[in-house]
Amino acid sequence: NVYTLLHGRDGAVWTGTWGSGLIHRRPDGGIRVLGAPEGLPSPYITALMEDRSGRLVAATDSGAVIITGSGVASLPDPE
Repeated sequence: NVYTLLHGRDGAVWTGTWGSGLIHRRPDGGIRVLGAPEGLPSPYITALMEDRSGRLVAATDSGAVIITGSGVASLPDPE
């Protein structure tokens, strides 16, 4: 189930799903799916945004992550 979409500045389309993780469609048409093996804390994506430097920020029901070309990094919980 598609829950959220983001069209990135680089032409990529990011699809956040409810239960199937994150789908990345690159401008060249290639597709990759990100889930727990890639570092997502949950397959339930609730929001997507792109920060000023072009990094994708994905919110899940178990925390937020930053996605870059080198991988997935968890954001710390706010104190």
